[in-house]
Amino acid sequence: MSQSLNNKEKYWAYFIGLLLPLAVILAPSNQANLAEHMFTKAFAAQILIVLGAAAYLLLNRKNSLRVSLHPLAIILYITFMLGFASTFWSDNHGFAINQLAKWSAGLTLAFLVFQIRDKSNQRLILQLFVVGALLLASIGIIQYLLQVDIVKQAAKPASTFANKNMAAQIAVLTWPIGVYLFVTDTAKNSKWLFLNAITSSLLLVFIFYTQTQAAWLSVIGQLLLLSLVFLLLKVVKKDVPTLSKQHKKHGVIAIIILLVLINVSNDGVKPFWEKIQQGADKVVTRASNIEGEQSTIRFQLWDGTLEMAKSRPVYGIGLGNYYHHSASFSNGRTHTIRSSHNDYLQTLAELGFSSSILMISSWILLGFLFFRFLFKEGWTGLKELSLIIAIGGMAITSMFSFPLQLQTPILIITTYIAIILASAKPYVLPKNINIGLLGLSSVVALVVISLNLKWNSKLSEFNSKVKANDWKQEINFGSGSFGHHPMFKWFSQRVSREYMYSKPGSAVKVANSYLPLAPTDAVLINNKIYGLIKLKRFKEASELILKVREFEPPGYYRSYYNELILETELQRAEKLGAILNGLDKEKFGLLSMKPETLDNMSVAAFKINQKQRAIDYLQKNIEVHPAYVNSYEKIISMLKGIGKHDSAAKYQNQLALIKASRGL
Repeated sequence: MSQSLNNKEKYWAYFIGLLLPLAVILAPSNQANLAEHMFTKAFAAQILIVLGAAAYLLLNRKNSLRVSLHPLAIILYITFMLGFASTFWSDNHGFAINQLAKWSAGLTLAFLVFQIRDKSNQRLILQLFVVGALLLASIGIIQYLLQVDIVKQAAKPASTFANKNMAAQIAVLTWPIGVYLFVTDTAKNSKWLFLNAITSSLLLVFIFYTQTQAAWLSVIGQLLLLSLVFLLLKVVKKDVPTLSKQHKKHGVIAIIILLVLINVSNDGVKPFWEKIQQGADKVVTRASNIEGEQSTIRFQLWDGTLEMAKSRPVYGIGLGNYYHHSASFSNGRTHTIRSSHNDYLQTLAELGFSSSILMISSWILLGFLFFRFLFKEGWTGLKELSLIIAIGGMAITSMFSFPLQLQTPILIITTYIAIILASAKPYVLPKNINIGLLGLSSVVALVVISLNLKWNSKLSEFNSKVKANDWKQEINFGSGSFGHHPMFKWFSQRVSREYMYSKPGSAVKVANSYLPLAPTDAVLINNKIYGLIKLKRFKEASELILKVREFEPPGYYRSYYNELILETELQRAEKLGAILNGLDKEKFGLLSMKPETLDNMSVAAFKINQKQRAIDYLQKNIEVHPAYVNSYEKIISMLKGIGKHDSAAKYQNQLALIKASRGL
């Protein structure tokens, strides 16, 4: 390869490699919610990638372009086409287009990566990814140990990804690459050697701090595979080179850093095995208590997703449409969760049984490639082996989480696959189609940019209204579902929920803004019902309760919950008793998810003079939510009212301890 071509490739390698550091840095400074972070990172990545692709095709319109026709690549092309086709039968085209935009960005980036022919430039891409991962780990560790929010977080320590689960996914995907770069760095006085050594160490520390069980399980699997690789290369292939003194010195430092930091927590020194024991106990508790909150939520999600898949087994509900249909196949808290927390089940529901065949085939091919590189290439195939191990970790995470619904993991995975397949013989495209590709890329770039700008404009309008509490006029999100971003729904549900108690009029207007796009959205309708009750608009609330019953799934209790509040306001004893009897038949795990439910049930029971029943509800609520102050205040008052002063005193002491711990 000529020096000129290699230099041109290097510029594009920098462009590709810097995408991960950029994704790490980009985060809303004033928002902790998951959706805002997800949108910000996807927004920037998609625009940069489509512009980069158009620029690359323009500058290389006279050069030969390469694509992969490896069976794994063909499976990915078919999967993409299936996702594209599903937009036509999706009930919500906007949700499908939003996910297709993420897939398109991943496929486009893979195309650009595949044009990088020089191995040193491929290494540069991976090295820059590791730099991005080092930023992620450093910020996350600082946030954890110093208990500061460098960036607003929803679940700590999340670094710059709002949620520790999402941040841990990036760490799982990159730490094996740091190991590969470290052990294969043969340059004297390498500036990267120490950085790669401590990066893998810090990434493992960060994953440990997140206490995300899915990430821990992924790392265990990756460690076993890496150990297997080095053992077989040493024993069977006998081609593992001896590490230099510099390698050994930096490796020892990295191990010391790892061992020191995993024994330190934000409240002092704590042996790492105690944290591991706590994590293991949590897993056992959830597995043995399927009525508990976390287990109930996870099992409901999976059960609802399977029911969703059964509803359209052949072709699925459409790419990205899980969230659009989730309220029809769930109850309790799960109706507002945007993914099934199992990418395999969600893909099955969205794209039908054919997607399962494609997924299984892709993993079989990756396994075949793993053993091929291990036994045929040996030490020279360590790069590809490390990339497959990194992807394998994400395969484990995908069973309990949602990396394939997120833009950044998609980009990392497609980059890795493109580098893995770069060793296979490429198919060189005829030069006469370059102009057509340039035209197509330009159209795609315009569509992606215009959609993202439109989405951003509406979300900015929404945020400004929330900050100013200006709901004199409702937001017009547009008609139909085309160009409709899932965040419109998520924000509408969340904000109307927040307004229900303090600003019921605003809650009603937020719900009214979105309902034209989804007139059967049970979550928003129930939020609106609650607002109407608080506004004393009882007739409208009653009519909506009857309406929402027509499409609420079996076991869904929110409309009964709202009816309970309505009848409590109207003080109709017979009706209240019937509602309480109906709620008592629901699973306790559902009723106890939110502390307000049993709390309001106790108020209703007290209103109809069933005082012991009211006290029983509160006692159950305190068992599940031992720090919920409202239940303590109510039960103390009720116990005193029936002359049980000793029992009231016991709860009074507990309440005093809770308030003291909060500085109240």
